[in-house]
Amino acid sequence: MTVANGSTSPRISVVLPVYKVQGYLRACLDSILSQSFGDFEVIAIDDCSPDACGRILDEYAALDSRVIPVHLEENRGIGKARDAGALKSRGDYILFLDSDDTLAEGALQAIADRLDATGDPDILLLNHVRTYWTNRVQASAAGEMLAAAGTDVFTALERPEYLTMFAVVWNRAYRREFYVDKHNFTFTDGIYEDALMVYKTMLTAERIAATDHVCVEYRQRRQGNSMRTPGRKHFGIFQQYARLFEFLDERPHLEPVRALLFERMASHFLFTLAREDRIVPKDRAEFFKRASAQYRRLKPRGFVVPEGSQGTRFQLLDRGSYAAYAAVTFAANTRREVVQRAAKAKTKLGKSAYNRLYRLHLRRPVNDKLAVYAAYWNRGVACNPAAIYHKAKELAPDVHGVWVVKPSEVENVPDGVDYVVANSPRYWEVMARAKYLVNNVNFPNNIVKRPDQVYLQTHHGTPLKQMGIDQQKFPAAAKNMSFSKLLERADKWDLSLTSNQHSTEIWERVYPCAFEAVEYGYPATTSTSTPRSTTWPGSAPSWASSPARPPSSTARRCATTRRATCPASTWSGSAASSGRTTSCWCAPTTSTAATRSWRRCRSAA
Repeated sequence: MTVANGSTSPRISVVLPVYKVQGYLRACLDSILSQSFGDFEVIAIDDCSPDACGRILDEYAALDSRVIPVHLEENRGIGKARDAGALKSRGDYILFLDSDDTLAEGALQAIADRLDATGDPDILLLNHVRTYWTNRVQASAAGEMLAAAGTDVFTALERPEYLTMFAVVWNRAYRREFYVDKHNFTFTDGIYEDALMVYKTMLTAERIAATDHVCVEYRQRRQGNSMRTPGRKHFGIFQQYARLFEFLDERPHLEPVRALLFERMASHFLFTLAREDRIVPKDRAEFFKRASAQYRRLKPRGFVVPEGSQGTRFQLLDRGSYAAYAAVTFAANTRREVVQRAAKAKTKLGKSAYNRLYRLHLRRPVNDKLAVYAAYWNRGVACNPAAIYHKAKELAPDVHGVWVVKPSEVENVPDGVDYVVANSPRYWEVMARAKYLVNNVNFPNNIVKRPDQVYLQTHHGTPLKQMGIDQQKFPAAAKNMSFSKLLERADKWDLSLTSNQHSTEIWERVYPCAFEAVEYGYPATTSTSTPRSTTWPGSAPSWASSPARPPSSTARRCATTRRATCPASTWSGSAASSGRTTSCWCAPTTSTAATRSWRRCRSAA
C-alpha cells in the first residue's frame, strides 16, 4: 500500500479544501482513512481557517502519513485552495472532496476498479447521494444515466446528456496528467466557480467514463453553507457563465452544445433568483435585469424554450419584465407562504393566555440595560449562567440581571437576586425586552428572539453522549422529540460557550445552526471537570464578599443532594460531579471565563 511520504505515487489524491468545518472535518477524514482501498493520499488545504481545523489536520497527519496538511497564510477561497492541492498532489487521479462531505463506503475501491476497466479516462463521473440532518438520504438524479454508461468511454459531444449532471467538481475524478500537466486548469475567483470548471473540463476531455457506485455523501448543511448565505456575492454567477461562453466562442467545434449550455445557464439564473437564502428581496429586480441582459445577449439563434412553467420563465427573461416574473412567482408561492407564516405566527405568539400581553411588550424597544438568566429549566441560580451573572455585576454594574425561576424554587433564590416567576406578567415583559439572554438549556418554543437581543447559550457539561440531532439514531432515547423544534430553539443562539475543542466540534455538528462558538471554558467548572487548557484563577468565593450568599436551607439542599457535592467550605457553584448534572444553587466562583463570556456577549450587541 502506497503511503503519502513514500517514493511511489499513489493511485488517487484526495484534495480537501478546509475552512470553518471543525464540526464535520473529523467525519470527513475518517470516511477517507477507513476506505478499504488504501493507495491514496489526502492533500488537506487549511485555507487559513479561524477555528480548530488546522489543529485537527495536524492531529490526523501525526497519526497517518497519508494525510498531508498545507496551511495557507491567508484565506484565498475554495477555488484557490483546490488549485494549491492539485499542484501538491502526486496521484494518478485527483478527487476534489468538500471537507463537510464524506466518502461512501467502498468509494475509492469502486473508483479504482472503474478506472482500470475503462483504461484510465481523463474524467470519471461519480454518483452521489444527498444526506440531510434528519437522516434522510436522497439519490442523485443522475444515477440511471451513470448506470447506462457501463464501461463505455466517450466525449461530451458524443454524449451531451452528461453535461446535465450536477455541475460540481467533487462528483468526478480527474486524471492528473490531463488536469494539471497538459491543460493546467485553475479555478476562477468567486462562487459558482464549479460550474465553469466542470463545463470546461468536460468539453476538453477526450475520454470520459462513469460509475453509478455512490461515492460521495453530499451533506445538506442546515446552516453554514456559503452558497446559502444571501448577499451580492451571488451576482458573480454572471461573470462565470460569461467566461464559459467566451470559452465556447474560441472553439467553434463546440457549437452543437451551445444551446444546451445556454439552457443550463438560464435555469441556473432562475434557480438562484428564486432562493431567498441567496438573493435578498431588495436585489431581486437588479439580479433579474442582469440575468435578462445576459440571456438576450447569449441566446443562440433558433433557441427553443423548454415546455411548462420553466419555459414561461425563460420567456419572461427574454422580455425583461421583472414585474411579470414577480407576479407569476407570487401566484405560485402564495399558498405555501401563507401556510408557513401562519405556522410561524402560532409559534411566536403562543397560547392566548399571554398572547396580547407578550405582543404588547414585543412592540416596545429592547432595554440595553437588562439581562435575563435561567438555568436547568428555571430551577434557580446555578451553573454557568450564575457565574456569568455574578461576574457581570462586577464588569457591567449598569446592566440589571433578572433570573427566571419556577414557583417551587422561589424560596431558594439567594437574597438580593432579582427574579421573575415563569409565565408571570413580568416574565413576559423581561423576556420581550431584555438585551441579553443567558441560559444553559433552551428557552421555551414560544419565546421570540428579537434581532436586537443577544442570546448566550452556555451549555452545562461535556457532550460525551448522543446530543442534538445525533439522538435521531436512537428513537427510544429521544422519546418522540421534535428535532425540527429543537433546532428552531437553537436557531435563536447567537453565542455558544464551550469548554474545550471536543465540545466546540460536537455542538457545531449536532446543532447545525448559525451561532458563533466561543471556546472560553465553563465559568462554573469545579475540580471534577477538566477544561482543555484553562486553569481558573483562585479567587475568594463570591459569597464571602457578596450579600447574595445562599440561605442555610439552600446550603443543606446543596450538601445533601446526590447529584452533586458543593461543600460549604469551598462554594464553587453548580457543576458536574462524576459526569452527572448538578442542581446545586451555590453562588459561583468568579472566573476569567465569566469575564470573557460577558465581554464577548456585550461586544456582540
